[in-house]
Amino acid sequence: MSANRDPRSDRESVWSIPKKWWAIFSVIFSVEVLVAAVFIIHYEVTRGGHIDLTETIVAVTERLAIIPLLAAVSCIMLFQGVEFVMFIRDALGDIFIEPIRERHRRQGRRQGRAEGRTEGRAEGRVEGRVETHRDWDAWYRRLLEAQEKGEPFDEPPPRAPEDFQQRHEPNGRADSS
Repeated sequence: MSANRDPRSDRESVWSIPKKWWAIFSVIFSVEVLVAAVFIIHYEVTRGGHIDLTETIVAVTERLAIIPLLAAVSCIMLFQGVEFVMFIRDALGDIFIEPIRERHRRQGRRQGRAEGRTEGRAEGRVEGRVETHRDWDAWYRRLLEAQEKGEPFDEPPPRAPEDFQQRHEPNGRADSS
């Protein structure tokens, strides 16, 4: 038995019922046998047309002999049917549902990346504007200080950000590309 296997999924016997289902199998099997026995006894006693009690007991016993086997087969079919349906569900899930889930994941990742880029650009613009404003403010203060002191001020104004320069022609008009 492997380490990652559920011990309750081991088979109990040749009936091929997992241990975890053995209790419910036993209950269903017992109910089937009891219900069939009640119907057979009721039929043989009321409609069997037997002359005496011995004939009735023999008829009931003959009919009841096959009931446990039929109940066991029907229970096994029920439990194996459940496993078969689960197998089909898993197989169909792998074939049909998993590709849909993967497509949704890819769409979600694409959408998340697009939202991230949009937010990143917006934050970058704000930070760039703040930084440009600080540069111009500092340059302007230095200009005012130089004027108050009567000193010449030949410091060039701050440069525009590189991406701004790349998007605009030298004459200041927006580039059409």
